[in-house]
Amino acid sequence: MPRKIEHTNDSVRRVLSLVGAGAMAVSVFGGASGTADAATGLRTLDFTYGNLTVFEDDEPYSWWDTRETFNYANWPDLHLAQGGPAATLVDHRCVGGEVRSELTMSASRPTSLPSGTIRATVTLKLYEGTSCSTQDLEDQRTVVVDVAPGQSRNVSISLENDEWGGGDWAYLDRLTFQNDAG
Repeated sequence: MPRKIEHTNDSVRRVLSLVGAGAMAVSVFGGASGTADAATGLRTLDFTYGNLTVFEDDEPYSWWDTRETFNYANWPDLHLAQGGPAATLVDHRCVGGEVRSELTMSASRPTSLPSGTIRATVTLKLYEGTSCSTQDLEDQRTVVVDVAPGQSRNVSISLENDEWGGGDWAYLDRLTFQNDAG
């Protein structure tokens, strides 16, 4: 069963301010974190860069438009064993009280891939409605990449609400992750 961590705007700020990013990674992944060696076969997916910009368009009153950018360079590392369970991070962001993005990052090490390779699946969804809890999905995209040991990959995704009166968008700029030993 995949491990799943969900973040919201306020909860991330509270957790980071209370326990710090390092302690959060240890507490979130419990026994899966720690130093890995060749005997354990653990690999770490380390997030090194990435920004998500979400724009809420309040037509025809452009002075009320809202844009926010969120940084993912310090997302908790994911520690993965060959053939072991997947790990998933989910982050919800709301802008302007009515546009919500949902970024899901899932990583696994299927035995069908070359030794040490991590499969990363990144999904971005854009919702627009009358509140931050809206379930009105406007656009979504999923990108799957395989990351060989010692390599890094990045993913960019652009979403747009192209319905009449829309204009809201979300752009994930180069979510970059690296596959490291342990």
